[in-house]
Amino acid sequence: MSVRKSAKYIFIGNIISRTITVVGSIFLARILFPEDYGYLLMAAIFSSFIQLFGNMGFEYYYLQSKPKSEEEERKILNITYKLRVFTNGGLFLFQIVISYLAQWYYDAQIVGEMLRIYAISIPIAALTQVDIFILRKKLDYRPETIANISKDIFDVSFKILFALMGLGALSFAYASVIAAIVKLLVMRRFVRFKPNLFEKDREIYNRIFFFGKHFMIAGISGFASRYIDKFILTTTYSPELIGGYSFSYNQSDNIKAKTTRPFGSLIISYIAKHKGNKNRILEKISFMTFFEIAFLAPVYIFLIANINEIIRILFTEKWLFTAPLFQIFLLAELIKLPNALSINLLTGLGHPEILSKISIFNVLVMTLFLVLIVWLSNNIYFYAIVFSTIGIINAYIKSLYGLKKLGYTYMDFAKHSKLIHHLGYIFIYTGAILIIKHFFTENFIITDTIIFTLFFIMINYFIDWRNFYKSIEIVFGRYHIVTRAFNKTKKVLHE
Repeated sequence: MSVRKSAKYIFIGNIISRTITVVGSIFLARILFPEDYGYLLMAAIFSSFIQLFGNMGFEYYYLQSKPKSEEEERKILNITYKLRVFTNGGLFLFQIVISYLAQWYYDAQIVGEMLRIYAISIPIAALTQVDIFILRKKLDYRPETIANISKDIFDVSFKILFALMGLGALSFAYASVIAAIVKLLVMRRFVRFKPNLFEKDREIYNRIFFFGKHFMIAGISGFASRYIDKFILTTTYSPELIGGYSFSYNQSDNIKAKTTRPFGSLIISYIAKHKGNKNRILEKISFMTFFEIAFLAPVYIFLIANINEIIRILFTEKWLFTAPLFQIFLLAELIKLPNALSINLLTGLGHPEILSKISIFNVLVMTLFLVLIVWLSNNIYFYAIVFSTIGIINAYIKSLYGLKKLGYTYMDFAKHSKLIHHLGYIFIYTGAILIIKHFFTENFIITDTIIFTLFFIMINYFIDWRNFYKSIEIVFGRYHIVTRAFNKTKKVLHE
């Protein structure tokens, strides 16, 4: 499958998944309480850390490898599958044991129960990993997209059902197990790898394990970067503040999770397939970055400007105290947006050792500064600002090193993806939003939406039509109905 078809499935699938997730979040926020999200974060810290030991990048070695024969590819897949099954089986037992430690540490039985339920998903996930990466190597994202949409539908539906039944934070855990089973069943309808568990090859095993080891180190460091702030948080603040912090961070991160991250996996697959054509890789990443910024930057700005009213309408008054946290996290995601895809270069080019070093340095710096902040100030908003700032710097460092390994500078990337142009558009749009909010006190969400729409049309149809059209063409294909519709619109507007 071509990168265009893959991008199309990812783009459409992400819109559907994002819609499902947003609707579910609204219902759950109205049913549950901040304390429930606080318990969810406590359980997530332990479960995510344990699962990182299973995220050793075995499958990513296969994805970026170029086997010399079908026999070598078969050996890689068999050894990868065996490593995955045994690793996840061990982690399942380990999480059961750790759940009692977490229950004692937080003095909350519900945290231990959630971890024991979440543990069931670990061996289930092992059965689908190789299948997913076999398809990714072929750039066939259609089955995975369908499986993820099905998973999201069942996940959200059962979370709401269990929440209405009064299960509280346990709703998240039970629903995740059901969703994992659904994804497994859907994937099995498309592909089912039949492994030979007795396959042996010491050389291939060592190559996979070496790659996986560094990938795991980077993953653990990445986990620490993502959760060190929350671990310190859970030992400092009340469950209500912990829940508010977790809720605002997760909702802000959901935009990236359902849009940018899946394109990142596509970029990794594309790099692995076209390593010899670095100019082509830069071009694809640049145009897809242009596409992401053109769609998401105005959305982030709109959300930041109107977050109080959006929270009041969607999540009710009880969540209003999270508005400043939302603004901090959304602004951080907006600043990181230009590097959302280029940070995957180091993984795609096969340099996990560099990624692990960057991540370790990031963890050390973040730990030092966050502990210092807790010691000097008990202000949770200042705490969030420091965490987000370090995350922004880390993203730019990963992008710079990835582009360097590709043979380009950041200025080359900025020129191809029109970053300077987008910076100007962001200033113009932000100015328009501030002016509207200054002179209008009623119905400003409607007026902001009108400004957003007009700005979107201006940037895409009049100023950067060629780049936008090229981005649409890469994502959907030259002859797709979406591409043709934009082309016809352009002709009408320019006549």
